[in-house]
Amino acid sequence: MHIMLLAVGRMREPSLRGAAGEYLARLRPYLTVTVREIAESRGNAAPGTAASSAAMVEEGSRILTSLPAGYRVFVLDPGGDMPTSEEFARILGEEEIR
Repeated sequence: MHIMLLAVGRMREPSLRGAAGEYLARLRPYLTVTVREIAESRGNAAPGTAASSAAMVEEGSRILTSLPAGYRVFVLDPGGDMPTSEEFARILGEEEIR
């Protein structure tokens, strides 16, 4: 199985970069993981404004053009549903069978 993690922007905080690196190191013996960072839209628009919405559309377009054909997409969003680790593993396992 090949997993591509697409992230908008760079992870700037060293402790977060270290934690992400540790998780990637744990995953790589079991599957192929690629991390690709997508450039953030420029500007400091306040959340919920038209400029903020436009920036999200622009970033979304960059994400979509970065996806190889045939990839299945899962969006990880802090405001969305949060499956347990076991539930997420089951979802990935089902995808591997497809």
